Formats: sequence, structure tokens, C-alpha cells
Amino acid sequence: MVINKAKFDGLSPEFQQALVSSAQEAGNYQRKLVAEDQQKIIDGMKEAGVEVITDLDRKAFSDALGNQVRDMFVKDVPQGADLLKAVDEVQ
Repeated sequence: MVINKAKFDGLSPEFQQALVSSAQEAGNYQRKLVAEDQQKIIDGMKEAGVEVITDLDRKAFSDALGNQVRDMFVKDVPQGADLLKAVDEVQ
């Protein structure tokens, strides 16, 4: 949800709470729909014979790549090093 802070602050506390709660509920619903759609896509890919890499496989995949992708990202993306540092800090 995006709203001007001054406008939001001008709303009654009850309306602010209703707006925030509705936005959270909509966000949760949207994430649920995306997860369902992604699962349908993955199932279709598997049925077509595609090997799908799972979270369990991701570590081995990352280890096989080493730092190649990270090095390329740092080289090609402005502020790439800062972005990777921020990602590493939250993982």
C-alpha cells in the first residue's frame, strides 16, 4: 500500500487501522495466490520432464557456481557490492 503520510496521519485512528489491516490481508491473499500459481507451473514443468531444482538442491547449485555470479553482479550492477552485502546481512 502506498499513501501520503500527511493524508494517512489525517485519517481517524480507526480508519488507519482498517486500512492497514485490509492491506495486510490483501497482501497475504496475494502471496497465497502466487504460491498456488507457482506450484501449478512447477507441476506442469515436472510433467513435461523438466528437472526442478528445490531448496535442498540450491546449496549444491550455489556451491558449483562458486562466486562467478556474485563477481559478475558486482562488476555489472551499479552498487552491486552494497546490494550483496545487504542481502548477506539479512540471510
